[in-house]
Amino acid sequence: MRGTWHGFPSGYGQPVDSPRSIQIEPFFIDSWNRDNTRQYRSQQGGGGSRAGNAAGGSVPSAVFMPGPLPQSSQTLNKDGVTYSDLMECPCTTRISKSVVDESVPFGQGTGSLTYTPRDDDPVGVGGGGGAAGVTKLGFYKNCKPQPYSQMLDDKNPSCDLRSYVGGMLCCGHKVSLLDAEQAVPWQDQPLTYSLKFRIWYKRFDSAKHSAVVKWGWSGLGSPTEYDVPACANPSTGQCEHTTSGEWTVDEMTKGSGRPVKLLVAHGHCHAPTCLSFELQNADTAKVICRQVPEYGTGAGGAGAGSNGNDDNTLSFASSIPPCFWGDESHGLLPPPVLGPGTRLRSVKVCNNTFGHRGEMSAWQFYGVYAD
Repeated sequence: MRGTWHGFPSGYGQPVDSPRSIQIEPFFIDSWNRDNTRQYRSQQGGGGSRAGNAAGGSVPSAVFMPGPLPQSSQTLNKDGVTYSDLMECPCTTRISKSVVDESVPFGQGTGSLTYTPRDDDPVGVGGGGGAAGVTKLGFYKNCKPQPYSQMLDDKNPSCDLRSYVGGMLCCGHKVSLLDAEQAVPWQDQPLTYSLKFRIWYKRFDSAKHSAVVKWGWSGLGSPTEYDVPACANPSTGQCEHTTSGEWTVDEMTKGSGRPVKLLVAHGHCHAPTCLSFELQNADTAKVICRQVPEYGTGAGGAGAGSNGNDDNTLSFASSIPPCFWGDESHGLLPPPVLGPGTRLRSVKVCNNTFGHRGEMSAWQFYGVYAD
């Protein structure tokens, strides 16, 4: 995330031995509405009093307006929405399911999803390649029972192919997130973008630096993604949904049997639903780390941050400040040392005024073994 600081306290580093190349896998979804007008919203079946061109012309509205959405969208024609539901990868009528065994209990439904394109989907532009062809992806999720996760108890749709309605598996490479009945719009206006990276480094000196170890754990046990159910009564204002899960340090370090000293903790979650992450010592109920995303306000006038590159994009998290420990003389709290048997608990809070799919609750830790 562009505003999230990545690094380590003084005296520590992550060695990279003479790299010759870097491979990245950016995840982009084109949700830009090229016809952001009052007239366009009316054509989509919405309406209401909206700022914009009173004659329904081509003047962009100051209120966010999504482009076309599939029928499975959880925000279709709803007021108060400040983001496109395409960013959460809804499964559409272009996708069919094949379940191995319909009779198995909830949480054991596996099989595959098949994406079928339309004949008029985009062809390659400028050598960039065209839209996806017929694509088949296997589905297997392993939702763990309590105390690892509450997903099975909640019958979370992401646990089973039969109830799966959106997430990573419906966001294959170059697929369209519109229904089979919807042609891909604006094919003469492809989205052009660029990526910029800054990589800061210094020479690793084993006499001065200790190499960090990376550990990871989904705060839900498994899988990493889950559905956030919509609030039953959103008219009361912002609604909140809480989920939690527990694990041990030894499980996180793949059975090492060793104590760890945490240096950095990053909680991974998605805008616009993520509100807070909390890591607790479940044995003592002490909070080890708490993270709250910083959201943009869109301030600066109509459309500010909506299609630009600034850090104030409405409803998007510009950063999730990590938890960071180190030398007290540098103004940092001392690193927590956790034994292998320590039970950790993740508590995740989301805004569920609208429902969300493909949300994540994953922790990334950096530290050293403390023995």
